[in-house]
Amino acid sequence: MQDEIRDSQQEPAVLGAKPEDLSTAEGVRLPSGDAQALGNEDPQPFNAPITGKTNVPLREATASSADAVAPHVNDDAASPTDAGNPAQDSAEAAQPKKRIDVVKLLREIVQTMLIAAVIVLLLRVFVFELAVVDGPSMQPTLETGERVLVMKWTQYLRPMPRHGEIMVTRYPEPEFEGYFIKRVVGVAGDRVCIKQGIVYVNDEPNTTGTGLCLGDMEELEVPEHHVFVMGDNRPWSMDSRDPRIGTLDIDMLLGRADVLIFPMSRMKIINHATD
Repeated sequence: MQDEIRDSQQEPAVLGAKPEDLSTAEGVRLPSGDAQALGNEDPQPFNAPITGKTNVPLREATASSADAVAPHVNDDAASPTDAGNPAQDSAEAAQPKKRIDVVKLLREIVQTMLIAAVIVLLLRVFVFELAVVDGPSMQPTLETGERVLVMKWTQYLRPMPRHGEIMVTRYPEPEFEGYFIKRVVGVAGDRVCIKQGIVYVNDEPNTTGTGLCLGDMEELEVPEHHVFVMGDNRPWSMDSRDPRIGTLDIDMLLGRADVLIFPMSRMKIINHATD
């Protein structure tokens, strides 16, 4: 600021010299205020050359005049260029924080998704499975296209199912791919036979299914660790009556179908008719 003021004050004449000693160079004029301070009420340009009797050199007098004109200038005050734009500075300071917030948000989303995926995987492996009924073998209890929730935990707490429970199972032969949903008719130690289309378990008729079986079956005893399964739609079910399937090891069982969840209009707890 001192330099700017100094450049604008090059024309004023020397301050501090006596009026009788001052002569001004051609083209140099004192401001009216400085003329009055020197006792000259009608300032006019001096025609005499400047003498060497001045007490202060011209450059120093110019600086002194600048100090007198602007005595309150603060040299330490920041210039407009130094001060900068407060809004711009605030925006620049907020950008790193915004980037940090975005990275933190993405990290939290990824962590949440991974945790959710692990939880779902553990639930599907050890707790439940969603199965779709395909075919008419369990009519009228379950219709084709319906979705059931299969509880796997029952196999860990109680490996041997009970009479009447509806189970999802695999079949032992490779030609039967996928899973099948059937009802447990006989458990280990039971005697099962079919006479005149009617299923007998331990000499008692089994009424869990509908319709008559196509053909008879000699009596057999269910081995240990095995079950005898059948579809509720007795004429249209491929089950333990087929010699290729026979009784099933309980290790082939996936779990118990407990809840019909779709369609919503038929949502219900499945009736197992257990003994």
